[in-house]
Amino acid sequence: MTIGEKIQQLRKTNNLSQEQLAEKLAVSRQAISKWELGESIPDTDKIIQLSRIFKVSTDYLLHDDINSDREIPAVKTNSELLKKQYNIKTLFIITTGVSIIGLLMSIVAQLTWQTIFSVSVGLIVQIIGVISFEAMSSHYITGNGNKGVRKGFYALNVWLILPFPVIFLSDLVFNFYPRPRGYGIDLLFTAIVYVILCGIINLVLKKKSKDS
Repeated sequence: MTIGEKIQQLRKTNNLSQEQLAEKLAVSRQAISKWELGESIPDTDKIIQLSRIFKVSTDYLLHDDINSDREIPAVKTNSELLKKQYNIKTLFIITTGVSIIGLLMSIVAQLTWQTIFSVSVGLIVQIIGVISFEAMSSHYITGNGNKGVRKGFYALNVWLILPFPVIFLSDLVFNFYPRPRGYGIDLLFTAIVYVILCGIINLVLKKKSKDS
């Protein structure tokens, strides 16, 4: 199929008259007619414009041996990719903000009421933030850059979510082994467990992302 035949086919598929296509390309209707009849061929800049209008590769237009535009993937514009990158980063900021709010709620609850139930409300808010990110991010995870945002989200949120679960775990351990000790020892033990646990989870997530 010649370039002229392809232009004619694409024009008709997109329900464009020769006049309408000519207007989009800033050429005369006669020029379109000559292209389609094979009497002349478009200049390079017009071929690029045609590929954008019809969302096909310039290779498809230029190579006679490619007889279907389906053999060439549609051109994805930079604006579409940038939009997806913007959306995933915005989602990252919003859901991480929710996680931070949940952490602050847990801190306030611990200082005010000092009950597991009150602190758990903040944890639930954090979990909602993570679930929201997971549910909505699938629409935007397409390239390596966006996948990197996802990795960063989980790497950061592990540190935001685990403080109080680790504190609860430490208190449970101390209750089983009630020995005289200072507050500093309790705090040091909790901090060590927190850092080790976050490190292990991040290593597991990193390995999982490499395997996938």
